[in-house]
Amino acid sequence: MSLADVAHAEVAARADSEEVELKLECDAAGLAVLARHPWLAEVAEGRATTRTLRNVYFDTPDLALWERGLVLRVREAGRRHSVGVKTRGRARGGLVARKEVEAVLAGDVPDPRRLARDRLFGAIPDARLRAAIERAAAGKRLVPRVETRVRRTTRKLRQGTARIELALDVGEVRAGRHRIPIRELELERIAGSTRALFDVALRLANDVVLVPGPRGKAERGFERLAGREAPPSRAEVPVLARAASLDAALAAVFGECLRHVTANQPAAARGADPEGVHQMRVGIRRLRSGLRLFRSELPVASVQALNRELGWLAGVLGEARDLDVFLGELMAPLRRSRPADRGLAALEEAARAARAEAYRALRGALASSRYATLALRLGRFVEGAEWHRRGAAPLVGPARPVVRRLLRHRAARLRLLGTHIGDLSAPDLHRLRIRAKRLRYGAELLAPLLGNEGPARAARRLAELQDALGHLNDQATAEKLVARLHERLPEISSEVLHAEGFVMGYAASSAAAGQASLANVWRRVEQLDPFWK
Repeated sequence: MSLADVAHAEVAARADSEEVELKLECDAAGLAVLARHPWLAEVAEGRATTRTLRNVYFDTPDLALWERGLVLRVREAGRRHSVGVKTRGRARGGLVARKEVEAVLAGDVPDPRRLARDRLFGAIPDARLRAAIERAAAGKRLVPRVETRVRRTTRKLRQGTARIELALDVGEVRAGRHRIPIRELELERIAGSTRALFDVALRLANDVVLVPGPRGKAERGFERLAGREAPPSRAEVPVLARAASLDAALAAVFGECLRHVTANQPAAARGADPEGVHQMRVGIRRLRSGLRLFRSELPVASVQALNRELGWLAGVLGEARDLDVFLGELMAPLRRSRPADRGLAALEEAARAARAEAYRALRGALASSRYATLALRLGRFVEGAEWHRRGAAPLVGPARPVVRRLLRHRAARLRLLGTHIGDLSAPDLHRLRIRAKRLRYGAELLAPLLGNEGPARAARRLAELQDALGHLNDQATAEKLVARLHERLPEISSEVLHAEGFVMGYAASSAAAGQASLANVWRRVEQLDPFWK
């Protein structure tokens, strides 16, 4: 358990309420449309109100509270001041659920940035929570680190049986010398189903691009201060009890997949680290694999629609990822070994230009209405538990028997094809790689239900098989890319032709190494204990 998880548990044990918000990023024109949206006027309760909010977030010089997943905030709203303690919470698909403790600051508070430490801590109503924050600060000086200034327009909405507070925020985050603009729509659940937040967002998304935001305002400021803005996020094991119901397993598996995809959206769009694109693509593959694994338990129409759009997004990410791999794993070692080769230099330049185009297309896709709608539909699918449409009877039973049956089927299909691994054609080897990947993702996502050790061992060996087969796939991808880059080159000299041959020879040698190890790797997979039994 991470420090942030510990902090969340500490606040959860003491807080009176949980804050559940859907955070959506918008541009200024979109906010103007929302401010006078006729549908909002139809479902609103009462009139809209506008006020200016100033939030000051305190921490130690080395961000000790932030590192422990705690946020200590003083809010100024007109003449009213309050102190609040929050956990950072966990975001998936723009939905953030976190615990919060808040209390009014008594007396005159002319400037929230100048509060004395004793007065700040003394306003926290719960003694044990106050002690936990003091331990996190460990006697260090407490100072304002991040400030947000927002003009907020709010109105109450009714969506079916749910009540929601809508907030339109315009302002900025101030973190040291950094200034980060704020243009957001927040939908906070007051009562009723979380699904209603996504229903409202999808209704508004017909007229405005609303991209789910995986980070809050303060989080963006603290990330800038810490110098690690939106790092790529790796897959995590879902939190599941061994006796979990099928309903709980579906919620945990698809919730983790959704978190994995959307958490990597900022890093993928920024493009500074190829791992952002890679992890977002892996998240999509895991999600599609989960949808396929449980397809007999899911509503067909919803799954088909989601799979179609996930396939589109995977394709856009794949263009950028293929060029990242080509440049990083193929061209980079060749250029280091032959720095003076002008043909290789020309080919590398063409590949870099193609990658720049692929990343521009990716950034456009991630800022588009199509992606925004996909993310919101995924959120509604997970948070609204759309699998209930198939009937609730099988969902209340234990997940383990169902999971064992589904993974046993995947393992049998893998073994059936792999038995003849020495005689398989290139298309068959590609199919074998896909089947290995699907079984691996199933083992990773469902490990808590089946005992972590067996699935973890299986996942490692299946990853080895994927890697060995991946070298063969990389050769095919390299052939396609070299052909495409050939068309982009302004001049095809003998040096370029020689470089292209050299690249293909290097890719072929890597594929041959993978082919040579294939039999041994497959033998290790065949020796796996059938953990699904």
